[in-house]
Amino acid sequence: MAVAQHDHATPGAPRRFTPEQFVPWVSSLITAGHEVHVVYESCGFGFGLQRALTAAGATCHVISPQALDESRSGVKTDGRDARTLCLRLDRYVQGNRNALRHPRPPRPRSSGSTSRASASSC
Repeated sequence: MAVAQHDHATPGAPRRFTPEQFVPWVSSLITAGHEVHVVYESCGFGFGLQRALTAAGATCHVISPQALDESRSGVKTDGRDARTLCLRLDRYVQGNRNALRHPRPPRPRSSGSTSRASASSC
């Protein structure tokens, strides 16, 4: 599910895309001269979509899954979630760095790496 917003206007109606449809659509917006920012919640698919969107020229944010029912209405739909994420992304792009929570992307492990933990005491 995707929602588009242009120049900080009210987000448009939600549209359903497959990843195979979404990346070319984003590419067409970039080719037309638009600056494109994308946000989606992390999931079991990894960071493949993020990599494809970044390669296409978009700024892509993968965020931690979170409760998105800001009005506490108890109604959950993909369209509402997409609109809420769009509005949070708009606030983030305008400078509110607390609007999105980014997880750390996995780093490749080297063959000789070891885990380290540190502890501090008061």
